[in-house]
Amino acid sequence: MKRRFFFSIMAVSLLSLMLCLGAGYFVILNHLDKIHSDELADRASLIASQIEYENQGGVDDSPVKLLERLDAKNLRVTLVDSDGKVLFDNREDPKTMKNHRDREEIKEARELGYGESTRYSSTMTEKYVYAAKRLENDRILRVSSSYETVLGLMDGMKLPFLGCFLIIALLSLYMAYALTRYILKPLNNLNLDDPRSVEDVLGKGGYDELSPLFRKIDSQKRDIAKKNHQLVRRQEEFNSITASMIDGMIILDRQNRLLSVNPAALRALGIDERSAGDLVGRNIIEVTRNEKILDGLIPEFSEEMHDTETISDSMTKAKTIKESTGSGDINSGNKCSGFRDFNKRNQIRHSKKIVTLGQRTYQIDISPIFAEASPSTMEESTKEWRGTVLFLFDITEKAEGELMRREFTANVSHELKTPLQSIYGSAELLNTGLVREEDKKQFVERIYNESRRMIQLVQDIIDLSKLDEDSGIIRNERVDLYEVARISAQSLENKASAGGIKISVINEKMNRDEAIISSDPTLVHEIVYNLVDNAVKYNKDGGTVSVVIEPTEEGRISLTVTDTGIGIEQKYMERIFERFFRVDKSHSREIGGTGLGLSIVKHAVHAIGADINVFSEVGVGTAMKVIFPTQCKTK
Repeated sequence: MKRRFFFSIMAVSLLSLMLCLGAGYFVILNHLDKIHSDELADRASLIASQIEYENQGGVDDSPVKLLERLDAKNLRVTLVDSDGKVLFDNREDPKTMKNHRDREEIKEARELGYGESTRYSSTMTEKYVYAAKRLENDRILRVSSSYETVLGLMDGMKLPFLGCFLIIALLSLYMAYALTRYILKPLNNLNLDDPRSVEDVLGKGGYDELSPLFRKIDSQKRDIAKKNHQLVRRQEEFNSITASMIDGMIILDRQNRLLSVNPAALRALGIDERSAGDLVGRNIIEVTRNEKILDGLIPEFSEEMHDTETISDSMTKAKTIKESTGSGDINSGNKCSGFRDFNKRNQIRHSKKIVTLGQRTYQIDISPIFAEASPSTMEESTKEWRGTVLFLFDITEKAEGELMRREFTANVSHELKTPLQSIYGSAELLNTGLVREEDKKQFVERIYNESRRMIQLVQDIIDLSKLDEDSGIIRNERVDLYEVARISAQSLENKASAGGIKISVINEKMNRDEAIISSDPTLVHEIVYNLVDNAVKYNKDGGTVSVVIEPTEEGRISLTVTDTGIGIEQKYMERIFERFFRVDKSHSREIGGTGLGLSIVKHAVHAIGADINVFSEVGVGTAMKVIFPTQCKTK
């Protein structure tokens, strides 16, 4: 605005100056022309008076001789007879000149005694000013001067004119600057936050006409502030809601730029939550390069289409592009482009994808956002695509559970199929009578052992299912750890003796009556029995198994089962509690077992609120330490 004021004032000043100088130029030119004419008239009268004085002597040729003696370098002097014949001319030979009877100044001088005119001379090829004077003998004396004489005077005034122009231009520049500051000073000092000060300043500055405008601005300002406050409050409410969501949410505009992203989404993408503000406005491709996410986004319409295009128009263009290029993807190699998905309106729907981000698995729902088209592009039942919203649902546990269920089903089927085949084969041979009498006992024992193995497997599965579902009722009773360890060792004595393995229960650091906890006796027995059973199975021939009960520094009681078996490699440590997982599968087939023992231990330990730690060295042995709480947790 300041520049506009300045240049406007400056332009008016310069234009006025140019008009004034132009007018002055023509006024002066006209004035000089008049002076020039008057001067010619005076000279003509003066020469005429001299000629008439000479003619008093009665000599007819004396005017010609007088004119010949006349020194008039800047004047053209001509003497014309009464019949128009040229008697004398100081510039040309009179004999070659035409008759001047019809010349305007000659005719006027003959009639009035004096005549003048201005015209272009064909003989001198210049513009001349003529002044003619009638003499007493009716001859005409004409004096003329070139018009260039006047223009020469004006040309001499060029530098003064230019100097005046520059001085006045500089003064105009200064005045324009001063006036601009003076006019805009009240406006620059306005405080729109205080309407009353606006009125005061405008009144003092003589801007009463602008008062209604600023009152309207102030009214609109209050309305905008009110609406802005409402928007901020709604934004804060929206941010509070999305921040408390356990699922991630990302909102994109038409150009796939982030409008909003909640903390859950940032955690899923592995981005620091403090940088959320820096991400707003950036393209989604700058935030994640996950191909499954980018492939599922609605392509950007803005680069190929006008912002006000409707979905139906977009589909038509997409179809045209596809037909012309022979491909559904207008940007080959750009996985963010996807006009192939927009051939039909029915395909403009949300999509679901399973994506792995870091160590977690997410189901991402990608949904386009539609709104009624703007009035300028409104058509019947037409909606306009405005952006995209992405929801990230953490399904890690669900995915792991599903994977575990499939693995569990496959393992159970395999574990049941093996003994069933053995039972079926033995029973078939017995049924056909092909087995010798002395061999029947061996086949019967095989059927018995495999049946017992199946029963144990089914029981372990039932126990594990109860622990998984927390369907078992946890009892809180007095449990003697030493007695439970002794009974477990005794029940496994025969199995241990077959391999020359010794089982010992040690309670040296505390009295026997102090090894008492309050817990579920069934679960405690499952823990101790399976640990001792596992130590026997994976021990070496002639090895040892020791069960040590002792107090901990925290006032709890620990039970450690240590063997001298094959040990566990470090890379298998995190998997030993998985169902049906075996470190040495060939050894496991030899010793039998269901592969669920340690998994039952893990779930039982969790159920009663205990902790378990494993220490192992390959070829040396394994120690599994369970720290029991003094009081069992209740459901």
